[in-house]
Amino acid sequence: HVLVKVNQKMRAAAARRRVAHLVETTSPSSVSGAVVVVGGMVMDVRASPFPGHSLTRGTTCPGRVRQTPGGVGRNIAEGVVHIAPPGAPHPFLISAVGDDLAGGALLQAWRGLFDTTSGVCAGVRVCAGEATPTVAVVLDTSGEVSCAVADCELVERMVDEAWIDSHQNRLEKAAVVVLDGNLRPSALRAAAAAARNGSGKKKKTPLLWFEPVSVAKSTRAMQGGILGVTDVVSPNLQELIAMASAARGDDEHEHENETDLPASSKETPSPNVAAVEIARCHRKDIDTLLTAGVGNVVLTLGARGAVLCRRVIGGFPTQMRDAIGGQRQTRDATGGQTLTRPQTQNAFSCTYVPAFPATHVRSLVGAGDALVAGCVVALASGCGMELALAIGTGAAHAAVETNNNVPHGPGVSFAALKRDARGVAFETSTVWV
Repeated sequence: HVLVKVNQKMRAAAARRRVAHLVETTSPSSVSGAVVVVGGMVMDVRASPFPGHSLTRGTTCPGRVRQTPGGVGRNIAEGVVHIAPPGAPHPFLISAVGDDLAGGALLQAWRGLFDTTSGVCAGVRVCAGEATPTVAVVLDTSGEVSCAVADCELVERMVDEAWIDSHQNRLEKAAVVVLDGNLRPSALRAAAAAARNGSGKKKKTPLLWFEPVSVAKSTRAMQGGILGVTDVVSPNLQELIAMASAARGDDEHEHENETDLPASSKETPSPNVAAVEIARCHRKDIDTLLTAGVGNVVLTLGARGAVLCRRVIGGFPTQMRDAIGGQRQTRDATGGQTLTRPQTQNAFSCTYVPAFPATHVRSLVGAGDALVAGCVVALASGCGMELALAIGTGAAHAAVETNNNVPHGPGVSFAALKRDARGVAFETSTVWV
């Protein structure tokens, strides 16, 4: 019993430190600061069949093939360029390319986004004799990825600890630092350490965001030991399961039976009910990441929208705390009835942000990157997490209605996205584990 009480006190103390840090880094009073992105800069080769034609194994079909600047890190950074309000600092991208034609094209495209060329490519390492990272994607007639091959090995080798450390000044002075899962675990650890380096110098610590990129790479945050200092992770459902499984040390299929969704959540036409039910059914996975020290889990659910999950402190949501006592009352996500739960039981708040309805879906490739870009611009501009996520879902909506990797134009300005986001109705529930 003594050991249990000690663990509970340590857990509560860690949670209070996390809340204090999140209040500091996401406070509406924050001034606009720079966004630094560390990740992949990739040449995307995208192929899709013409209408009326379908993909057939073993042969070609008529269609369109385009080369477009891409890469998760680069896409997020370009999204920040297009979304950021007037006067906001330019984002800084830390990445690597080869000295080939593709690398030259990527650098030229990146310079072309700015009104000045001074220093905008200072974070991009040009590697002699190396091939630029390239991803070849084939889309089906609905715009979904049918198959893809990614050659991003250069990012893992050359965006290394030494290259990251050489930009420590940028990282520690940033408002938000975004790390993408293309980085190897040691590079993630170096970037997180560099960002936290100035935290004892009477300055705000940068908010740290990890974008998993893929199921295979999502576990690198755990391998790099950065979950405990990460403020936001943005996995889809499969990435969430993989990250939580790695954090628990599960066998590969140990959690399969726990995460099967009930038939009601699969059959219901309401994306609202489905999203909350998905979060509830995966509550153990979400709780695992929160227990590991992650401040916010942004579970992205495609057309259903996204769910923002945060720890309930002391057995009760921070915005709903009352006088100290042995039990709390709150509303359970499963049915709305008032329940009484022990204060020591784990819980997290679950805020559902619906997706904006898309009328002309063209490609789903850049939606996740646009969501992160919109969120981090909003956070760097002083918005709270709920409003930031609504702004991010608005940016994702714009992304699916364009063939470009990154949406741009008047509709994706910060003012326009913020205006649309203020009309979004949030729904917050408490999920008990």
